[in-house]
Amino acid sequence: MCSRCSSSIRIWTEKATHAAVSTMPLTAVGAVRKAPRLNFIRHARELGFEVEAIRPLLGLAGDPDRCCGEVHDITNSHLEEVKDKIARLTALRDELETMVTCDHRRVSECRIIEVLADHGKC
Repeated sequence: MCSRCSSSIRIWTEKATHAAVSTMPLTAVGAVRKAPRLNFIRHARELGFEVEAIRPLLGLAGDPDRCCGEVHDITNSHLEEVKDKIARLTALRDELETMVTCDHRRVSECRIIEVLADHGKC
């Protein structure tokens, strides 16, 4: 793993687990104890959760008898954000596909240049 990746993981881990992770030194035993939390954080980040969502999820994961309604709410909120992002990216893809239908004549007739110059034509 590159040092930049290690550094990024360390920074995210510190931010997301500030309140949840014990202060025990990172020894071989400590690393083993922290591995599930680190895996939890890493997987949550891979799924696109922000640190602000991971922090309460970590806390809730540590309270197994609690109702999972809050977990559902956090995840549903993230799902809606993902759906919105997909819709924006789909619209962007569609516009770019329209733009590249340019027939490659002169720049004065180029659809790409026309759209870039006038956002109202999107």
